[in-house]
Amino acid sequence: MSIFLSISGALKSILARFLIFYKGRKTRSIFLSINGAAKSTDELTQAFAQDGYDVVQNLNFQGKRGLEAQSRTAQNYETREKKTVYYVEGSHYQMGYLLGQMAAAKVETMTTKFLDSIIPSFFHSNVTQPKHEWLWKLAIDLIEDLDKNMRAVVPQPLLDEMHGLADGCRAVNSKTTVSFDKIFTLNVGVDFLLSIVYNVEGLWKKIPGLQPQQVKAPKYYKNNIPSTDGKTVQINGATSLCNLSERTITSHYGYFADEWIALTLPNYISGVMNPA
Repeated sequence: MSIFLSISGALKSILARFLIFYKGRKTRSIFLSINGAAKSTDELTQAFAQDGYDVVQNLNFQGKRGLEAQSRTAQNYETREKKTVYYVEGSHYQMGYLLGQMAAAKVETMTTKFLDSIIPSFFHSNVTQPKHEWLWKLAIDLIEDLDKNMRAVVPQPLLDEMHGLADGCRAVNSKTTVSFDKIFTLNVGVDFLLSIVYNVEGLWKKIPGLQPQQVKAPKYYKNNIPSTDGKTVQINGATSLCNLSERTITSHYGYFADEWIALTLPNYISGVMNPA
């Protein structure tokens, strides 16, 4: 069985997160190995409280638990939404399912608004909408064409988790637009697309009438969107750090003015933790 503690920013951290395995064999996907056992729900609630969070949701799926907790002090600078962390356990499918149930709205936002905004972000304002649509269709065709080969190299546990995530979202909302294909595209296809985008001499030559100077490759931490009051700017993605001596994970996402949030790992798992 596995335990997953997530400090959730933009939910492309659907997969970009820390996996914590205990009583299992080591693999390259393990971040920390754990000799011990999961704690009781009361102990987990106390652990969140010690780290400055309040548990707001407690779910059970096939005997495995999922907890959502919100920070008492850290919030998004613009929206004032409280920062959120998650605890799930079980198989990869069960963990994905539980996360999908707890974060269905956020997953749907990432698989719709985020995906839909990617292509326009590659162009300067003088590029027409038809070219946006043409490129998006080309990108999807390329991803679908390579889909079988790409899935063949993605570890099965991660595919199981993506299936669980989609099913968990569907359990909360039968009309959700979240699907396995969209989650796969979000986690794998977008990175594949970016590898093509940065190759300006490659894909762009296939778009009729498009000049290289009209393309702008995304530049992280440059020209970030400012807050309404202009006092800070958005962070693209998230930065997470692990202190191996203190066994803590800290994360920064949202706006640069936002408070960092943290989890103290030994509080959530009984036993001795050793670096993998």
